Amino acid sequence: EVQCFDEPCPTGKGFLALRVTSSNGSLVHDPSMVYADIDEMVATAYEPYTRDPTIIMCLWKLSCIRQGGYLTLAADDITTFCRAQPERCDEVLTYCTIASMGLADVSIDVCQQTIQSEFVMEIGMPEISLLEQTFQQRLFAHMEVRSMTALIRRRFTLFVGTMAHLRAVFDNSLITYIPDPYYNGIQPLEFFINDIGNEGVGCPPNGNFRGQLEEGLHWDYCANTYPIYPLTQRRNWDIEILSVNNPPVLYMYNDVGTERLDEYVPMDAITNVTKFLNVLEIVDPDILETSGCVMNVEAGTRSGGRMFFNASKAPLLKYLPNIYGTLLAVEGSIQDINIFMR
Repeated sequence: EVQCFDEPCPTGKGFLALRVTSSNGSLVHDPSMVYADIDEMVATAYEPYTRDPTIIMCLWKLSCIRQGGYLTLAADDITTFCRAQPERCDEVLTYCTIASMGLADVSIDVCQQTIQSEFVMEIGMPEISLLEQTFQQRLFAHMEVRSMTALIRRRFTLFVGTMAHLRAVFDNSLITYIPDPYYNGIQPLEFFINDIGNEGVGCPPNGNFRGQLEEGLHWDYCANTYPIYPLTQRRNWDIEILSVNNPPVLYMYNDVGTERLDEYVPMDAITNVTKFLNVLEIVDPDILETSGCVMNVEAGTRSGGRMFFNASKAPLLKYLPNIYGTLLAVEGSIQDINIFMR
């Protein structure tokens, strides 16, 4: 192992994995971004058996847990595997990191249920294991040539590449966040970075320790003393999404006016008895951005009867003519209109 004295090692050739996640909206990459598409590689690697990326990535995920019973690791943990096959350690660490970060929201139980399919039963485990090992090698070769690999979804994007290439994504504004239509408020973006085990082990703990062992014994000591583990960091950045000409939204309250309802419900009335309407409220987050802005509201009945109102509740409203009594129409500020509808 070679200790890195340059912080933060800008010339390093090791890979990092970065996942950017949003619970709202979508993440869009610039067409000029050069990367190897994991979905495309998955679809071609397992043809003609399956093109379903969920089945294949669940195989990845199960393959990379101890006692998962599948493929690469079988009953070994990652430390044991890397000690036995150090020449394949980097590619398997990268492979397993992509599987865990790309399927972060899919549980092991769900993956195990997904795998119990005709795909596994028809092909058989030896053939699947060979497909997986071939795909690992192809994936790692793509990364070494293209320098960056990506798994792109609507709500998250996973990048795997060198530090220099991941920095270039943001330095050159190659990824854009687009909020859902009419959404406004504070939206956190989660950034999760993983160094994929870096040199493979989490030791020596400090520079002084290194001089106490011969160079060839570093790996042996670390592999027997420390598990291989990635160093990770999770950070959130908030984006304030301002409302821009959003449509107004009408809300209804329960019969006693104490709870806002999720949907409109019929108002019960009795023959020949006056019915007081439920409390209604209009929400328009951007109307106050325009000084003096007013809105129009109409309330009517289509099945007969007459509508009455108490004009003294909101004297600043402008009441439009109500000749037949079946329609109320007012104009004014949103504050006065909401007083009127209570």
